[in-house]
Order: sequence, then C-alpha cells, then structure tokens
Amino acid sequence: MTLARKSIAAAAAVSALALLSACGGKQSSPEKAVEAFTMSTCQGDKEGALAMFNPDVIKKAGKAKVEAYLSLMEAECTARGGVKKVEILDTTVISKEPRESLKVKYKITYKGDTAAQTSNAVATNFDGRWYVGN
Repeated sequence: MTLARKSIAAAAAVSALALLSACGGKQSSPEKAVEAFTMSTCQGDKEGALAMFNPDVIKKAGKAKVEAYLSLMEAECTARGGVKKVEILDTTVISKEPRESLKVKYKITYKGDTAAQTSNAVATNFDGRWYVGN
C-alpha cells in the first residue's frame, strides 16, 4: 500500500471512529437523541442509528425490519438532497413508568429544493441513556 493510500485509509478510519463515537455515545436528552438518530440515519450510518434505536423495539420487530425502516428513511433524505438541520419543536411526556418516554416533535430542513418536514419520534430512557423508536 502506498503512503498516500495509507494516509487516506487512516483518515477514513479516524473519521468513522469519530462518527461512531458521536452516535453511540450516551445521549443526555431526548432531543439530542432524536437529532443524532436523524442525522445518522440520513447520512447512511445504519450501525450508529441502530445503536440509538430502542432495544425493546429491535427485539420485538426484529433487526431486519428496523434496518429496512432505516433504509427507507435514508432513501427519503437522499431524495431530498440530504439534511441541512434538525430542529426540535416540542416534547411531551408519554409515560414515566416502566421507563420514561417522551414524544419529540421535530422539523427536518433538507439541503435540496424541498419543503421542510415535521414529524414525531418517541424517545425512551434506559438507565440514563435515551433511545429513539416506538
């Protein structure tokens, strides 16, 4: 492997590690969890998005169904030119027991020439870490 290829490979590895660290880290709030999940999904980082997806839903629905859902979200983002920003509009408590869950209303602004999209996500707290998905 040439020096240039080694440099490129090293840079790619560092970038991937930084992205995974940012995505897989402890999400301190439901809002940050929704923002990070949305960005990871739209950027095609399925492993990062899966790490932030509600583990109970993955067990119940199956990893393949969740991955198919993530692929649909990624395709929609790609068709709209990618995500410019994610803006949290509102949060509402759904339940406190057995785990704290909140509905997070958010708006995605796309890079392409398309209208922003408003949507809702459910964020659930598992031992101090927030996960997305219901």
